[in-house]
Amino acid sequence: MSPSIVAGIVPDPHLVTRLLREQVPHLSDLGVWVSPASGSSNWVFRIGERLAVRLPRSDDYVADLENEVRWLPRLAPRLSAAVPEVVAVG
Repeated sequence: MSPSIVAGIVPDPHLVTRLLREQVPHLSDLGVWVSPASGSSNWVFRIGERLAVRLPRSDDYVADLENEVRWLPRLAPRLSAAVPEVVAVG
């Protein structure tokens, strides 16, 4: 996620759908809605029944998401708890 994307923008389902069409078109027709799980660091949007998009609330949280993308796949096989799979990065 480029810091320029998050600067001053409050995302909504229409924006997330547009980003999906541009970056991962095979996911853009699953339906997008705001998740009640949004937190203080990220907006969370549900995609279909099984996926979610997380967008940083400010530029300060971009690095946190980049770290998750880098480390979750490496840590998942070593953990006993379920770890979400990173399906796409945009």
